[in-house]
Amino acid sequence: MSRSLRAALLATALSAASLPVLAQTAMPVVPMAGALTELDRQFMMVDASGGVYETSLAALAQQKTSREDIKTYAAMLLQDHAEHNGALQQLAMAKGIVLPTAMSADDRTRLNGINLQGGSTFDRSFILEAIRINDEDRKAAQQEAAATADPDVKAFLQRYAAMDARHEQAAKMLQR
Repeated sequence: MSRSLRAALLATALSAASLPVLAQTAMPVVPMAGALTELDRQFMMVDASGGVYETSLAALAQQKTSREDIKTYAAMLLQDHAEHNGALQQLAMAKGIVLPTAMSADDRTRLNGINLQGGSTFDRSFILEAIRINDEDRKAAQQEAAATADPDVKAFLQRYAAMDARHEQAAKMLQR
């Protein structure tokens, strides 16, 4: 048997033998303040993908609707999400995370379905989708704010909480 093979087998045996001892002495892992968890990373990934969807949906609304109030709302979404998505990108870069630049397959399917509609049917679908998205965004941000220990993520969420609430309220006002 070669020396390197013996060393590998010995290392495997030693680490296997020490597993019960490690299991008995292991302390629970608690994230340190400022340390990103997998939930933090997942939130940022979903938020980035959702931001692409929301801006695509808003751009579509500006093209397809004849209602000025919807065009105004869509312009607000585009402006606010340009800032939000840029801030999220900066936060992710600072944390060493590469965010997606495309929407999810589910969002792509939703967008395509809404795009197939026209007139008042499109307007209704857009408004309902805007309400749904903003309700989900608000809930996800609240859950993340309660769960994260990272002060930068907390600050980001606090900074944009009012935006999410404003978007949700404005979308509900579009229903007539």
